[in-house]
Formats: sequence, structure tokens, C-alpha cells
Amino acid sequence: MPQINRIRVNNVKYNFGTQFYDDFLMRFNCKNTIYDLANGGGKSLLMLLLMQNMIPNCTLDEKQPIEKLFRKGSDNTCIHSLVEWKLDNNAVKDGFRYMTTGFCARKARDAKDEENVTDGTDTLTQAQASSSDNTSVEYFNYCIFYRKFGGNDIKNLPLAVNGERVTYNGLKAYLREAEKSDYNIKVYIFDRKGDYQSFISRYGIYESAWEIVRGINKTEGHVRTYFETNYRTSRKVVEDLLIEEIIQKSYNNRLSVDNDDSMMAKTLLDIKDKLIELSKKNSQINDYDNQIEALTYFKDYIVTYKEFYSNKRDIENRLANMLLSVINAEGRKEAELSGHNEKEQELYNELYDKKYKIAVADVLKEKKSLNELDKLVKEALSDRNKKENQIKTAREKLMLLEAANNYCDYINYEKELVKVNTAIDSRMIEDEDIASELNRLAAIYKQYYDKAEKELSAKTAKAAIDEKNLRDELKKADDKHQEAKNNCAVIHGQESTVKLHIEKDEKELKRLADAYGILIVDDIISKIEELRVQHNGILKAEALLEESIKETTKSVYKTEEKINIAESNIAMLDERIDQLQSQIISRQENESKLKDLQRIYGIAGADRLKEGIFKEFLRMNDKYNEDSQKAVKLGKLIEAVSAGSYYIDNPSYNKFREYLKSVCGEAVTEGYKYLENASEQQRKDIVKRIPFIQYSFVIDSGFDKLKEAELGTETQDSAVYPVISAEALKDENININSDKVIFAFNDISYLTDDKRRDVKVRILREELDNLNDTITKLNSRKQTVLEDYVLSVNAGDTSAEKLDAPEELLKRKNDIKENIAAYRAELGRYNDKKSQDMAELENVRKSKKSVELNISRYEEIAVVNERVTAGYVTLKQLTEQLKSAEAQIIECADYLDKIREDYIKADEYKTNVDNQYSELVSIWENTVSHFYNESTASGNDEAGQINPNELIAKITGLKDILSNKNSDVSDKENLRKHLKASIDKCVEAIEYRGHTLEELKAMYEAGTISVSDRAKLMGLNNELHEYQKEYDAGSRETEAKEALLNRLEGSIAHAKSQIEEKYGRYEEFECDNPEKFADDMSVAVAELEKNIEKYAQLRKHMSDELKEIQLIRKDLERITYNAGIDIENYAELSESDIEIKDFESVAKEYEQTAKEYSSILKLEYKKADEFNKYKTKLIDELKNYNGAELAVEVNVSVVLPVNAAKTEQLVKSIEDTNSFIELEKERVHKGIEDMERIKDNFENRCIQTCCNIKTELERLPKLSHIRMDNEDIAIIGLYIPYVKEEMYKDRMSAYIDETIVAAESFKEQEERFRYIRSRLSWKRLFSVIVTDMNSVRINLYKRERIKDQSRYLRYEEAVGSTGQSQGIYIQFLIAIINYISNMNTVSDGQPLGKTIFIDNPFGAAKDIYIWEPIFKLLAVNHVQLIVPARGATPAITSRFDVNYILGQKMADKRQQTVVVDYYSNVKETELEYTRMDYEQASFDFI
Repeated sequence: MPQINRIRVNNVKYNFGTQFYDDFLMRFNCKNTIYDLANGGGKSLLMLLLMQNMIPNCTLDEKQPIEKLFRKGSDNTCIHSLVEWKLDNNAVKDGFRYMTTGFCARKARDAKDEENVTDGTDTLTQAQASSSDNTSVEYFNYCIFYRKFGGNDIKNLPLAVNGERVTYNGLKAYLREAEKSDYNIKVYIFDRKGDYQSFISRYGIYESAWEIVRGINKTEGHVRTYFETNYRTSRKVVEDLLIEEIIQKSYNNRLSVDNDDSMMAKTLLDIKDKLIELSKKNSQINDYDNQIEALTYFKDYIVTYKEFYSNKRDIENRLANMLLSVINAEGRKEAELSGHNEKEQELYNELYDKKYKIAVADVLKEKKSLNELDKLVKEALSDRNKKENQIKTAREKLMLLEAANNYCDYINYEKELVKVNTAIDSRMIEDEDIASELNRLAAIYKQYYDKAEKELSAKTAKAAIDEKNLRDELKKADDKHQEAKNNCAVIHGQESTVKLHIEKDEKELKRLADAYGILIVDDIISKIEELRVQHNGILKAEALLEESIKETTKSVYKTEEKINIAESNIAMLDERIDQLQSQIISRQENESKLKDLQRIYGIAGADRLKEGIFKEFLRMNDKYNEDSQKAVKLGKLIEAVSAGSYYIDNPSYNKFREYLKSVCGEAVTEGYKYLENASEQQRKDIVKRIPFIQYSFVIDSGFDKLKEAELGTETQDSAVYPVISAEALKDENININSDKVIFAFNDISYLTDDKRRDVKVRILREELDNLNDTITKLNSRKQTVLEDYVLSVNAGDTSAEKLDAPEELLKRKNDIKENIAAYRAELGRYNDKKSQDMAELENVRKSKKSVELNISRYEEIAVVNERVTAGYVTLKQLTEQLKSAEAQIIECADYLDKIREDYIKADEYKTNVDNQYSELVSIWENTVSHFYNESTASGNDEAGQINPNELIAKITGLKDILSNKNSDVSDKENLRKHLKASIDKCVEAIEYRGHTLEELKAMYEAGTISVSDRAKLMGLNNELHEYQKEYDAGSRETEAKEALLNRLEGSIAHAKSQIEEKYGRYEEFECDNPEKFADDMSVAVAELEKNIEKYAQLRKHMSDELKEIQLIRKDLERITYNAGIDIENYAELSESDIEIKDFESVAKEYEQTAKEYSSILKLEYKKADEFNKYKTKLIDELKNYNGAELAVEVNVSVVLPVNAAKTEQLVKSIEDTNSFIELEKERVHKGIEDMERIKDNFENRCIQTCCNIKTELERLPKLSHIRMDNEDIAIIGLYIPYVKEEMYKDRMSAYIDETIVAAESFKEQEERFRYIRSRLSWKRLFSVIVTDMNSVRINLYKRERIKDQSRYLRYEEAVGSTGQSQGIYIQFLIAIINYISNMNTVSDGQPLGKTIFIDNPFGAAKDIYIWEPIFKLLAVNHVQLIVPARGATPAITSRFDVNYILGQKMADKRQQTVVVDYYSNVKETELEYTRMDYEQASFDFI
């Protein structure tokens, strides 16, 4: 809604011509305005006159109509009322920002008066043509649009020319001519009230809003009275005010219709007969529906016979199936028992075989022990033989050593004997002869000595070498023997470790076997292979199923994709259909919008419209750019003024200033700056003498240079730039004043006054803010025009576009739906197959998991079993290695003994040779050498023939002779006898010990024997005794082992004979560990014996079950025979149909089934009576539903069915009858489709109306918000209890049906029309979608002095003090006016102006706290409040931007209403431009 800028009332006399408005003008400046005029001064008349611009020919008081101004005595001829509106931005077209609406009225003339009219240019507008409600007055309205104030604006419109008032027709003629001659205005003249109000509504002046304003101003302070009188309740507000007065009128205005109620009533009246016929047809269809329902009910009853006969047949089948099941179960149980017995026999056979193997294993175990014992016996015998050889060797050695001692004694005795014999034989020889003989013998011995010494030296050396070599070999043999023993010990340790591992693994193997239920682990590998084969089969099955699922899934995806594509196509078709419908609607809307645009822009034709709108856009764009530049300049001006300087945006001025500086340098000063440096008195004097000083340039020095310059060539425009010498300013005699010159220039003297400069800056800033606001609005409006242009282009393009036919799209949509149904069926099959495959795959995977688990378990057992087997192999290898190691020890020990014996011999030989050599040297040196004389030695060759022992004995004897010359001969004889006896004794001893003198002599001479001391002989004798003890102990142990061996052989032979006797055979098998094998077999035997026991118990149970089955069979044969059931008819049933597992339940079930069958037979008799009752009921219902012929057919044809097949035939017959009725119903229905479509469209239109009302009502609370005390407050709250949207259609259909039925009760067509129209009023229609209109609630915000006490009150309760109530209702009024404006305007986001008049609302609402929210609400909603009042308080009047004090003065003996005082706080830039007349003065510039 636009706001009022100025008003004008012209040539209005009132109060019987005693008072008048001559040419009265007030400036409201689109601001809140209050004007004060004494009662009786014409306040109400002024408002009435102004209201004629909004509601022509209206009244505020029925007693004071506008025609009263033309009654006798008023002296009025032609009156004028004008209002200048500042249009909202969205209503500005081609820059026409202002619209003046005018009302021109005169007293109506009769035909005679018309004939006397001499002015041919005047055209009289009759009251009837103007649609005036008062035939005594004729009037017309007009609108003048202009961009800026000018000659035809509200002030300057010539209502009087040369003192003469313009006439009614004269004004009309002037306006028509002005439109042609003045291109800066547009003029519209209206003779019809409706056309005028429709036109001004486009610019936001809405009848509904101004009717409310008119209503509240019938008397002073009437706001509260108006609402409480006309709209007492929330329901009245919603129905009568919001819906009827505002929303309905708004929509009628938008649709350019006068009364939508009448149109809808006429439509419903036109289709009434068709809807009545539709009702009859619907009644016929209802009869058909009832007949179908009755037949369906009877059919549903007949269907129970299907169930009855099905139950009967089912019981018979169950009885027969039970019998056949029992017969088959008997055969299966017998077969099962037979198979069970065979399996039990197999277990017995397996037990027999395992016990046989255990017996053989026991023998193998004893044979293993026998072999081990035989080995031990052989080892013992070997040890005994060895000990025996050791005893023999030791004894022989001892005998040899003793014989050697005897031989040595023999030699010594023989020496002594020779010595004695020599002594006895030489007792008579002289000493010299003895000495000579000694020399001779010494010489002979010397030869022997030399040879023997050489030989013994060689022997000694060789014996030492041999002894050393044998000693080294002995060490090596001993090391090798120790190494063999160590190796044997290592093998023993390894054997123990392996045995421990085997024992541990065997325990683990037994634990795993027990845990996994494995009886025999020897064939675990074969079981694993079997499981792997099974696993491979499962994997193949799994792969096949996965592949099948994959393929099925692909098919599912493809089918789903087909469905998705089809659904997408449907969606696209729906979207296309919607688009098509939208395009059709849009095309219609665009055509309507194009017409609106053509009407708005005043251009006919689409092409010209586009061009015109585009020109308008360019014009607004230029205006936008122009204002934007103005804003920039204004901003620079503000900066300059704030800095105390003046801003000049003139390139020529700046260029000239730079030129002056180039000539005079810094001596150039602008005039206003020169004044800044002067004193206050000097400034006044200078300005008085030189008024244009502030626009001049002052030259302090160098002025003469400028005289010589051609200054005119430095300016290219017509501007004048005064250049003044500073000397002229200082010389007061030069007087240049402005008495005879008038300059039209802005006063910039404020630049030298700080206070005025601040005021100026503030005004300029406000002007800049307003300019920026205008720029923003211009930009918005420019966008709106651009959108209009785009709309005009697009609308023109779419109008030529060919649209698809909706029917073809619907047919394609139906085809696609059929395809989707087929795809979904196909998808269902694929999903079923996939589900089956998935279930089967799940089972396969469970089997695979089970097999894999078993494989894992068996492999775990196999790994342990393999370790056990490997352990036994390793143990066997270690046993062989141990045998070899032990043999190596024996071999090394034998070799060590041999080497030790050889070493002992070599050592003894070395000792003997060393002794012989020492003895030889000792005899030579001690006995012979001092008798040796080399002179007697030559030539003597008897040495080789002499026994050295004898020779020594002779020498010793001769030596003793020399020493004992006189000794007793008899002693020597005795000694000789004794020596001979000793020699003989030695020879006997040697021979006793098994040797001869020759053997010993040879050994002695070879050095292999020598004398052994007693310790050595005792040691060797003790060793012999030890050997003998060991031999005796070994002999006893060997005899014990041989006895055990004999017993084992006997036991084995006995066991073999026992096995052969018990099992008829004895066959050994390879078994590395008979003990373990026997233990495993024993465990298996124990498990088998348990299983056999279980099988025996199961066999007994199965035998008992078989007996029970046989008893049930006999009982069932009896029952079926008594029931007359021929069992032969059921012979084709498969076992899967008759399998029964739980015979205990069968025993109970067949008895219950027999009872049920008996009950069925009894029920069959009752069914016959029941059938007749249902049939009779059906016949009666068909007759009631106008189906007499059908009732007769039912009576004749329908009979009681005797079995399921007959029942099915009867059901089929009833369904066929229903189908026939459906066809007939469809035929009737097709005949009423158009009627239903018409009714449906009408109902949808009514529902749409309700929805539109609902939408508009929901906007009311949103449009009533203000911000107060930092809180957002809604002035109005609205609650309406709507029904659910899905109920709209049914409720509206019932409402229309009620309306049609009730309308038929009226006889006259006019009465029917009035009734229907009242029923179709918008407020009555709206009640259809509301549960209870009396529950509608409106809440109003009540402002209290204390903020926390402010609250919402129900509309009916919104009363406090009279002032508070007035304030609440004024708030409500503002919200309603804002609501009307926003509802009727398509806003682009820019604020919409509104205007209201309230006649003196301050009577009871004087407190400012009541008006605070009102003024805030006015500001928030951009509402201009115009108040005629009397005696308002300053606190109130100060809140208004414009204040007028009106009074009256006497003029021409009448009281003329005039402006006494005026106050406005409107910004300077917002005030209207006032033309100033001035005379151009000319100046001579030196």
C-alpha cells in the first residue's frame, strides 16, 4: 500500500455554506501525521472527503452522506478531493513514483439540465453510469502519475483558472488534454467505481483495508467499538472479517471477479440436476453393490462347505494316511530292525577280529621280549666265553712267569753248580795256573762279551722303540674305546628322549582320540583322504551354488535395474505429466501474466511488451547508475563538509585551479578557505561586500601575471570562476554588494560555523541513507522489471512450444506399470531361487565347516600319530645304532686288550733286555774285566763253543778258589748235591707248568722272559681270581636267562596253539609296537562292547516299537473299515505323504481323528437346514435390493452341494453372477463418470478455496511481529482446530450433497440460488475443514506498564481499562492492515507502505506506555498513521513526524479552514522542491 504525501481539498462548502475549504493543502510527507482542529471545524468532513479517493461515494455517518454537500443552501457546485500517494517500489513503473488520486463530484442533473449544457466538450456522467449508490450525486475518479513534482502535481493541478473554478466536465476535459500534451504524466479517468477500485488496488489501495478504516472512523475513538460491535468473538473475526472481508475480497480482486460466491452458486445450480441424477445412479450402483455384497456373503458361507468337505476329506485322508503310514512304518521298522541286526553283527565281527589281533599282538609282544632275551642270552654267552679266554690267558701267563722264574733259578743253580764243580775239580791246581786259566777264560769271555754287548744294545734300542709305539697305540685304542662308550651314552640319552616324546605323544594321541571320538588312529590318513574327497565335493557344490547365486543375483540386479529404470521412466513420465500440467497451467498463467504486464505497462502485443519492458529496465538502470553516482558524490560531500571544506565535483573547476597554481604557485587560495583564516568580524565584512567570495579564487601575489593571461581559454564550459586579488579584499573602499543581484546558490556559510556544519553533516548523512535506500529499492525494482522482461520472453517462447498429449503419456505409464508387474513377478522368482540357493549354500557351508573341522581334528591326530610313528622309527634306528655302538665298544675293548697285552709283553721284553744288558756289563766290569789281558786274548777262538753261563761260573769258581783256597771240600760237595737237586726241582717245575727247558732257553735268550718279582705274580694271580669270579657270576646269570628264554618259548608256543584253537588260524602281521597296538585295540574293544550293548538295547526298543506299530495297524484297519474308507484308493500316496515318526502321538491322534470324523458326519446333517436358512435370507435381500429376477433364479438353481467339487461349482456360479453384476455396474458407472468428474472438480475447487483460506490465515501471526525490549513479540496468535487433510474430500463431498438435497426443498429458483450461495460462501466452506468453528481462538498481546505482567489474552477477554483495550484494538487494526497489504502484494522483499486514519484515538488511551508498542508496530510494518484530534498531549504529539494546527478565519463572510501552525521533523532532503524565482545578475571579472 502506498503512503500519503500530500492532500488537497478544493471548493467545499459545508454547514449550510457557513464554512468552507477553499483550496486547502496539507503535506504529510508519508509520515505519521496529526492535525488538530476544533470540534465543528470540519475534521470529520475532511476525512470523509479524503475517503472518497479510496471508497468513492462512501459515508462515515449515514446521516451525513456526501450528497448532503449539494443540498439546498450549501452552495456547492463542483467539489474536489485529491490525495497524493508515494508509491511502493514494486508499483513504480517508468519512474512514476507519485500517484494523485482525485474525486470530483457535483449534484446530479436531470435530462433538462443536460440539454442546456452549452459546453460541447463536457460529457456528463450520470449516476447510473457511475454505479453510485446515491442518485443525487454524480462523480468521477481519476489518477495522475508523475515522476516528479510539476505543473500537474497535486498542488499545481489547475482547479481554478483566472479566479474561476474549473467545472466538472471542464476538469475531465483538461485531464484528457493534459495526458496528450504533458508527456511527464499519465492520466486515467474512471466513471465506474468498480473499475477505479480495481485499478488502484494494483497500487496497494485495497477496498477491504479502507472499509475497515471507514468503519472505525464513523465516530471518534471508534476502534474498540468497531471491533466489539461487529466482531465480538474469535469466530466472527475469522469468518466475517478475515475470510469474508479480507481474504475473499483479496482473491476476487486478484481474479478480477465481483462475487465468487455467486459464480460458484451458479455453477452448482447448473450442475445440480446432474448431481441428483448422479445420486440416483449412485443409488443404483449401491443396489448393485448390495446385491454383490449379499451374494458375496452367501458365497463366503458356501465357501465354508469347501472347508467342511475339505475337513471331511482331510480326516478320511488322515485316517487312510495313518493306516498306510503304519503299514509302511511297519515295513520300514522291520527293515530298520533287520539293518540294525546286520550292523550289530558287523560290530560283533569287528569285535571278534580286534580280539584276535589283540591275542596275536600279545604273542608278538612276547616274541619281541623273547628276541630281546635271546639277544641278552647270546650277549651273556659271549661275555662268558670272553671271561673264559681271559682266565685261560691269565693262567697261561702266570704259569709262564712262574716257569720263567723257575728257569732263572735253574740257570742260577746251574751256574753255582759249575762254580762248585770247578772249585772241586781245581782244588789241587796252583794259583798261577788258576790265574792263567782265569786270563784265558776272561779272554774267551771277552769275545763273547763284545758280541753279546753289541747284540743286546741293538735289542735294547729296538725294544724301546717297540715299547713306545705300542704305548702310543694303546693310548689311541683307549681313546677310541672311550669315544665308543661316549657315543653309546649319547645314543642311550637320545633313546631315552625319544621314548619320553613317544610316551608324551601317545598320551596326547589318546587324549585327542578320546576327545574327538576316534577309536582307531591307524587308518586316520585314509579317513582324512575320504574327508578331503568329501570336502572337494562340498567345495564344488559350494562353487556351483555360489555361481548360481551370483548369476541369480545378476538376474536380480538386472531385473531390479529394469524395475528401477521403469520406475524412473514412470517418475519421469509423472514428472513430465506434472511438467505438462504445470506447463499448461504455466502457459495459462503466463498468458494471464502477459495480459497483466500489458495492462500494467500499458502496452499491447507481446513483441512490443518485451521492447517496452526492456526500455523500462534500461531507464531504471540509468536511474540506478545516476543515483549511485549521486550517492558517491554525496559521500564525498559529507567527507568534505566534515573536514570544513566544500566539495566541488567539476573537472573544469579543478583544472582551472591547477592552472592558477601553475601560474601563481602557493599564492592561490579558494575563497571559503580564505575565510577560515579570517576573524569573525572580517568574515562578516568580506561576505557583505563580496557575497560570492566563497565561490572565488583569491590570489595573494602575482595577480598581474593573470591579467596578461587569457583566462577564458582555460575553461571550456559556461561556468564563471571569480578570481580576486587579496588586495581588493583588504581595501574596504572597494564595495561590491549583492543588492541588485540575486544568485540561486546553496548557502555554504555553515562551513565557518561548527554547529551548523554538524547539523548539515547529519542532514547530508540522512539524505545519503535515504538515497542508498532508494538505490536498494531501485535495484530491487530493476530486478523485478528484469524478471518481467524474462517472463515476457519466456512466456512468448513457451506459447509456441508444442506440448505432448497427457493421454499418450498416461498410456505409456500404464504400459510401463504392466512391465513392472511382470518384472516384479520375475524378481520374485529370482529371489525365491536365490533364497533356496542361499539356504542350500548355508547347509553346504555348515557341512563344509563340519568337514573342515573334522579334517582339522584328524590332521591334528595324524600329526601326533605321525610323530609317534616317526618316534618309533627313530627309536628303531637308535636301537640299531645302539647295537652298532655297543659292538664298536666290544671291538674297541678287544683291540684295547690286545694292544695292552702286546704292550705289556713289549715292556717286559724291554725290561728283560735292559736287565740282560746291565747284567752282561755288570759281570764284565765286576767279575771278568780285571782278569782280562789282551796279550792272552789273541788267537783264542773258543768263544763260540763256550756256554757263557758256564764260563762265568768257571771264572767265579776259579776266583772263589783263589779267595777260599782252604775252604772245606765237603761243604762244596754238599753244595753240589743241593744244587743238582734244585736244578732237578726247577726242571720238574718247568715241565709241570707245561714248558721245556729248550722253550724257556729260547725265550730267555730272545729276551721275552725274565725274573718276575712276587708283587707282579701276586697281582697277576689276583687278576686271575677276579676273572674267575666274574666268569662264575656271568655263568649264573646266563643260566637264568636261558631258563627264562625257555619258559618264553614255551609260553609263545602255548599261546599260538590257543589262538589257533580259538580263532582257527594264527597269522602274524607287521607291528613295530605291539604293546601300543594292543592298548589301542583294547580301547576300541571297550568302545565296541559299549556300542554293542547300546545296539542291543536299541534292538529291544525297536522290537517294542514294531509290536506297538502292529497293534496300531490292527486298530486303524478296524476304524477305516467301519468308516467305509477304501484303502485301495490311497495306494498311490508316496511315503513322504504318509510318513509318521512319533507313534505315541499317532496312537493319540488316530483316536481323536476317529472322534472328529464321527462329529463331521453329525454336522453334515445340520448343514442342510443351515443352507436353507442362508438361501432364504439371500433371496429376501436380493428382492430388497431390486433384484427380484435374480432372487427367482437363486431359488430355482441353487441347491445344497454334496461334496467339495459341487461346492466349487456353486461358488464359481455365484462369482460369475457377481461378475455380471459388476459389468452392469461398470456400464452404469461409465455413464456417471462425467458427472462424478464435474462434482469432483467442483469439490476440489471448494477444497482449494478452503486451503487458500487456511494458507492466508496462517500468515496472520507471522505478519504481526514487533521487537520490543530486545524481544520478538507476535501481536496476534491464531489457533484453528483443523480436521485431518485426508478427511477434506469426504467432508466436502458430504457438505455438497447436503447442500443439493436441501436446495431441492425450495420451490423458487431464486430461493434455491440464494440458499446455495449462502452455503458456498467462503466462511461456510471453510467450516468444512474445521472441527469446530466455536473453538477458534485469537489471542492479542496486552502491553502492561510492568513488562513482566504483559501477556496474551483471548480476543474475547482482551479488555482492561478502556485505554488498554483501545491500545490492544489499535495494535490489532495495524496487524490486520499489514496483513491485507502483504496478502494482496507479491513482495520482492522490499517493505510495503500502509496508511490508516484513526479519528481521535486518544480519548481513553492517553498514556504513552499504551502507544509505545503501537508506534513500534507502525514502524516495523511501515504503516503511516494519520490522526485528526483535539487537545492531544505533547507526549503523544511528539511521537508524530508531522503536526498541523488548523483553525478558521473569516473570508467572504464564511469561516475558512486554514493552517495555523505546522511542525515537521522530516529530513530536509525529503521535503518537496520549491521553485525559487530570481533574476540573474551579471558580474565583470577583472
